[in-house]
Amino acid sequence: MSRGIPIKASVDGIWHVCGTLHPGSPPVFVQRIKPQDILRIRGAAGVDLLYDPPLPPNTVIRHEIMGQNTYEIPLAVLLNHSKAERLQVGPKHPRRVYLAYRYWRNVTRESPQLSLFGGEAS
Repeated sequence: MSRGIPIKASVDGIWHVCGTLHPGSPPVFVQRIKPQDILRIRGAAGVDLLYDPPLPPNTVIRHEIMGQNTYEIPLAVLLNHSKAERLQVGPKHPRRVYLAYRYWRNVTRESPQLSLFGGEAS
C-alpha cells in the first residue's frame, strides 16, 4: 500500500493527524488504535463525523488495534447501521459514531462473527 493521504480530526479544537487514506477502489481509511482507547462500554473506538479532508462516501474504515485484531466496515454501512450511536464522549472530542466491533468484519481471523445484518456471517 502507498503512504496515503494524512487525515486530520479535531481534538479540543486543534486538528491532529489521526489516520491515513489509501486511494483505491474503494479507498481505505486506516487508523491505528491503542487498546486503551477502545471504549469498553461501547465495544469500539469512535469514528469522527468530520475529517479534514473529508472521506469519500465509499470509503472502508479500517481500525488496526495494536497487538490485537484489525476490523473493517464500509463508511456508508457504519453511518446507517441501526445499532450505531452518535455521541459526544468527553469534552475534547466532537460527535462520533460508535458501533461495537462485533458488527465490523474482523480481517485478522477467519472464524465466523456476527454479520452487519444479524446472525453469523458466512
